[in-house]
Amino acid sequence: MVHSATGRIAPTADIASAARAHGALLVGDATQAAGWLPVRATDFDALLGAAYK
Repeated sequence: MVHSATGRIAPTADIASAARAHGALLVGDATQAAGWLPVRATDFDALLGAAYK
């Protein structure tokens, strides 16, 4: 969801819309986002994160 080097935020709503339109599963990585960016796990089919943060 957030690039670790630049902090750029991915347009997750747009990506989710495209995935749904094509019947694709959506997997998100909340490692850099969790804790400072609102994250709705229900927007994804799977949401991952690292415990080292």
